[in-house]
Amino acid sequence: MGASSRSRRTMIAATAASALAGVVAAWELLVAVLALVRDPLEALFFAAVLGVGCALLVLGGLLTRRLPELPFGPLVTAAGAVLMALHLLPERQASALEGTWMLLYLPLALMLVWFPSGRAATAGWRWAARSTTGVVVLFNAVCVVAAVAPGLRPVLEPPGLVLVLAFLVMLGWCCAAPLARYRCAPSTQRLRLRWMFVAGLALPGTLLLCWASYLMFGAPDLVVIGLLVSYVIIPVGGAVGLLRPRLFDVDRAVVAATTATVLAAAALCVVAAAVWAVGLRLTEWSTFGAVGAVAVLTAGAAIAYPGLRGRLEEVLYPERARALRAVLALTAGVEAGTARPEDLQPELRTALNDPGLVVAHRGWTDPTLLRLDGTPAEPTAATGILRLGGEQIGAIVPSGAGARQVPAAVCKASAPLVASIRSRAEISRALAEVELAQERMLLAGERERHRLERDLHDGAQQRLVALGMRLRVLQRAGTTSPAQSEELDVVVAELATAVAELRQVAHGVRPSILDAGLPAALAELARRDPERITVDAGTDMVPAEVALTAYFVVNEAVTNALRHAAAERIHVTLHQEGSAVVVSVTDDGLGGARVRRPGGLAGLEERVTASGGRFRVASGAGRGTTVQAVLPCGS
Repeated sequence: MGASSRSRRTMIAATAASALAGVVAAWELLVAVLALVRDPLEALFFAAVLGVGCALLVLGGLLTRRLPELPFGPLVTAAGAVLMALHLLPERQASALEGTWMLLYLPLALMLVWFPSGRAATAGWRWAARSTTGVVVLFNAVCVVAAVAPGLRPVLEPPGLVLVLAFLVMLGWCCAAPLARYRCAPSTQRLRLRWMFVAGLALPGTLLLCWASYLMFGAPDLVVIGLLVSYVIIPVGGAVGLLRPRLFDVDRAVVAATTATVLAAAALCVVAAAVWAVGLRLTEWSTFGAVGAVAVLTAGAAIAYPGLRGRLEEVLYPERARALRAVLALTAGVEAGTARPEDLQPELRTALNDPGLVVAHRGWTDPTLLRLDGTPAEPTAATGILRLGGEQIGAIVPSGAGARQVPAAVCKASAPLVASIRSRAEISRALAEVELAQERMLLAGERERHRLERDLHDGAQQRLVALGMRLRVLQRAGTTSPAQSEELDVVVAELATAVAELRQVAHGVRPSILDAGLPAALAELARRDPERITVDAGTDMVPAEVALTAYFVVNEAVTNALRHAAAERIHVTLHQEGSAVVVSVTDDGLGGARVRRPGGLAGLEERVTASGGRFRVASGAGRGTTVQAVLPCGS
C-alpha cells in the first residue's frame, strides 16, 4: 500500500512538472525565435538551453514511466524545467529572483543523495538533503526581503553570504554521498553507483574547461558549455545506472574517463606554464605556434595514455587488474600446452581473493550451470555472466552474500577458457556415456552367453546324451544283427563327438572353469605345460565380467607364446592396482608380435577397450613379448 501510494505521488509530481516544463519550453522556443531576429548568438544559446531542457524532460518522463516508485523522474523533469525557466527570467541581480540560481543545483544534489535506492542511506544523509533544501529556501527568502525592503540589504548581506557558503558546503557534502554509500553498498548498487561516478567526472571537466577558457580568452566564457554538458551527463549517467547498469563495462569507462581527465589537467598545466612564460594568451599566439603546441600535446597524450591507464587501473581496481593478468597468462599457457583451462578457477580465486569462487559452465543442451566437478552451481546477484558469440556459456560465481560483482572485463577475457572447459566437459561426458553403453552391451552379451550355455547344456546336449544311452540299451538287448550293431557303434561314436563339440562351444561362450574363480582358471591353464608356464595370482576379488576378459587375454597370449614364439618361459601375473585389475603375460620367445587386424590380439584390444580398460603389447625382436591389460572393476 505504501509503495503504491508513493508511486501515485511520484506520477502526480512528474505530470505537474512535465506540464509546467512544456509551457516553459514553448515559451523558450518563442523567445529563441524572436532572439534570432535580433542576435544569432543569443538565439543559439537559447536553442542550446532549450535542447538540454527538452532532453531532461524526455529523460524524466522515461524514468517516471519505468521507475514510478523512485523520485528520480520528477527530479530530472524539475531540473529541465528550472534550467529553461531561469533563462527566461529578467535580469536577476538586485532583484527578488537573485537567489534562484541555487535551484539549478538542488535537483542534482538531491539525486546524488538518494541515488540509487530512492532514499538516503542514513539519517545523516537525510538531514543533508533537508538542510540543502532549507538553505535554498532561506536564501531565496532573504533575496525577496532584500528586494522588497532595500533598506534592509546591508543587514541581510552577512546572513546571505553565510547561506551561500553553507550551500557550497552542502553541495560538497551531497557530492560525497555516492562515495559514502559505495563503501557499504551491495554489488548491484555498487555497479549503479559507478555509472554516477563516470557521469560525475563532468564536473572536474567543467572546471578544466573554465581554466582553458581563461588561458585562451581571459574570461570563463566556455564554462557555460561545460555546465550544460554536465547538466545532461549526470542525469543520463544516473538513468543508465538505474535502467541498464550492464550496458557495457563501466569499469573501463571509469578508468578511461579518469585517464582522460588527468591528461587534460596535465596538458593545461603545460599550456598555463607556456602562457605565463610567453606572456600572451593562447589566442594571441601565432598560428604555427598554436598548431605546434596542440600537436605536441596531442602526441604526448597519445603516448602517455596506455601507461597511465594501466597505472590508474592498478590503483582504482587492483583486483580487476590482477585477475586480467592471471587470465591472460593462463590463456597463453593453454595455447602453449603448459596449462589446462580448468586452472582458471584457482587462478581467479587467488587474483580476486575469493577462496569460494566457482567457475561454472552450461551444457550444450542443458541450461543448468555446472561446476568443474559436474555438480550444479547456484548463481548469486554478483555472478558474472560469460557470453561467447551472443550465447551464454557459463558464469563466474563469487562466494558470500555480499560478494563484489565480477568485473565485466574479467568475464570477457575468461569466456574463451570457459568455452574450452565446457567442450572438454561435454566430450568427457559423452565418452563416459559411450563407455557406459559399451559396458552395458558387454554385460548384455555376457548374460546372453550364460543363457546360451545353459540352453546348450540343458537342452540339445542332454537330449543327445539321452539318445546315445538309448541306442546303447538297444544294442545290448541282443536284438540287432552284427552289422546293425556295428552301425550303432558308429552312430553312438558320432553322437559322442557331437556332444564333445557342443561342450567345447558352450565352454567357449563362457569357460566353466571360471566358476571356481579367475586364479583357479589361470592355474588350470598353466597345467597345459607346467614346466614352462608359471602363474602369480595376487588377488581373487575379480568381478565375473572382468574375469572373463582377463581369462581371454591370458589364454590368447599363452597360446601365441606356445605356438608361434617358441617360448621357454611364460610368466602370468594377476594383481590389483587401485580399482583396476592388471593381468600380464610375459614370455622369452622370438618377439615381434604386433596388433594386426584382423587377428586375435586386435580382438582382445577391442574387448579390453570396450570395457573401459587399457591394452598394451610390448614385443621386441628376439626379446620376448609382454601382453598387459588394465581392467577397471567399477565403483
